[in-house]
Amino acid sequence: MKIIEAKEFDVKLIDATAIAETEIRDKQKADKNHQKGYEEDIKNIGNTIGKVGQLYPILIRKLTKEEKDKSDKKTAIYGIIDGHTRFAANQKNKIYAAVVELGENEDQKKLALIANFAKSEMTMDDKAEAVYQEQERLKRLSEDNVKLGKKKISSSLETLARTFGISKGYVQKLISYHNQKMKQAKDNDNKNDGNAETRMNDFTDKYELKINDIKNSMKVIIEETDANLALDSIKEIKKFTKEIIEYLNYIEEHKPEIKAAKKRKEEIKKASKEFEHKKEKFEKLQGKIEKLQKKLNAETNKKIKDKLQKNINQKQQEYNHLKIELENLEQIINPAA
Repeated sequence: MKIIEAKEFDVKLIDATAIAETEIRDKQKADKNHQKGYEEDIKNIGNTIGKVGQLYPILIRKLTKEEKDKSDKKTAIYGIIDGHTRFAANQKNKIYAAVVELGENEDQKKLALIANFAKSEMTMDDKAEAVYQEQERLKRLSEDNVKLGKKKISSSLETLARTFGISKGYVQKLISYHNQKMKQAKDNDNKNDGNAETRMNDFTDKYELKINDIKNSMKVIIEETDANLALDSIKEIKKFTKEIIEYLNYIEEHKPEIKAAKKRKEEIKKASKEFEHKKEKFEKLQGKIEKLQKKLNAETNKKIKDKLQKNINQKQQEYNHLKIELENLEQIINPAA
């Protein structure tokens, strides 16, 4: 990124909406709680600017012809890369801004992400998403460079740590957190959140993990020197504790369903064990019938053939009975099947 000039610009020349913001910012804007905080930030920043003036310039760049054509502000020449809140808080006709020019491999969304990374409104989810997006962007750029015969671009933990100005350990924590959230989201797609049995089983599986996370977070708060990491750990403990309380309240409200779910879980466990035992017996019986059938087909003696057929009929009856039992057990284990 290259700074062309920094000076006061007429606000008529700047369109705050002409340049697409990041997906994270779009999600934040859609969140009512975040919107309330954003409005408070505008008010507070406006008060500060009124008292001491604007301390830092906003980052802007020239709009492309396509962006100008789409803009509702016909006087606009520039769009904002970073500084939307300061622009919204500005009460004057002019604003202090730095015009920048992006390099070949630079992305305005990336610059906006990095600029906003340390701000209070960036939650753990936002930070994890920002680091993930930047890592994926670097991977794509590297792949494109390789195809063009150019040098690879690093997307290592060290590179991301330098980009966002945080420790390598914190980058690893954010990436792990993002991967865990993605896995949970994928798992939840296959579950019915309103089902008491599903919620109970899901929470039981994750409870021990949550307790370990709380222990690890407490350790980080006590031992970690990285302030960002310690603050995020405090937020995590609050979140985990809230989830546990919510689940306990859920149990209180759904005792009959929870009891029924527990009973069903025991039934499934018993049915699964019985199913495996009968399935093994069923497959062995199937093999015996096939062998007897081969003998029958090869036999020419009528008396022996009659005896073999009788044996096959008996085995077939046992086979059919086992098949029905297996179908019934499968229905218990998986009613939706």
